[in-house]
Amino acid sequence: MKKNIISSFILTFFFLCFEVNALGLNQAKKKVFKLKESIKKFELSLKSTNLQFSKVIDIKNQLFEDITKIEQGIDVTDENLKTELKKFKKTLLRHEALEYSVEESDLKLVAIKRLKNKKNKIIENKNNLINLRKTLLGLQDKLSDYEFLEVDLIRKIEKISEKVTTAKKKFNRESKKYNTLKKKRISKSKKRKKTKKKVSTIKKTSIDKVKEKIVLSFPVSNPFKTEKDESGGLNFYLGQKQEIMSPGNGTIIYSGRLSKYGNVIVVRHENGYRSVLLGKFLSSVSKGQKVTRGQTIASSLEAAEGENKLYFEFRKNKKKLIAENFLLKRI
Repeated sequence: MKKNIISSFILTFFFLCFEVNALGLNQAKKKVFKLKESIKKFELSLKSTNLQFSKVIDIKNQLFEDITKIEQGIDVTDENLKTELKKFKKTLLRHEALEYSVEESDLKLVAIKRLKNKKNKIIENKNNLINLRKTLLGLQDKLSDYEFLEVDLIRKIEKISEKVTTAKKKFNRESKKYNTLKKKRISKSKKRKKTKKKVSTIKKTSIDKVKEKIVLSFPVSNPFKTEKDESGGLNFYLGQKQEIMSPGNGTIIYSGRLSKYGNVIVVRHENGYRSVLLGKFLSSVSKGQKVTRGQTIASSLEAAEGENKLYFEFRKNKKKLIAENFLLKRI
């Protein structure tokens, strides 16, 4: 009798050690995967920001070229304006100094016409100069905006680069942890193979004992499809307006909506057990109401066949259990 107890204890110990190791390995694997995804995300963001930065630099260089051309145009126009103004003043003084006879009146009219043409040309050059200066001011303002944008992008690139470096360091660290745990698991797998049958027997016996304490019925009848969740929950794909039933006797401790999960009903059973139902349904119970196993507590909303999903989770206190182990029938 004592040998059997000791043997059972050792097998249980090996089983628990292996389960803990497997859990740690899965958590490490998830961490490595998340970090890998984070690095990809940061690198894509960095690539996008660098492209944006390159475009800003190209636009900035083009603005420099445009400003240089306009400044040269201003210089040329300014010189032309000064030259034309000098010529106009000289011509005006010369014509004012001359005295025209009656016979020379036609010549005077021609001279005045020429003066007017020169004056118009001066005015035109002056207007060109004003317009060029306005354009220059506009381009300089635009250049100033792009210089601010350039500074912001440089800061953004530096921050993203720091995040990438930090994520890579963390990734390398977690990868080492994962590889270490993986090696440990491989070394323990041989021991596990030897005790697999005995562990299975112990596990089955413990499940049978738990089943004696509480037995649940399916929350829905004839679902379109049933899927097992990795963490022990069950997903039932429902038809249109299908009845949802309480898995066991108990009290409704929550009936309402949670922002991320949709509608939720929580049934409290004896000995700290709880059933949690989540999905798109219309509840027909309220908090504090007593319910029995198989009693209708909600009905599914209208949806295409297979699109409406009901999630069923079974817990003891805060610990999540494998719901299938407590059902009358296996899936």
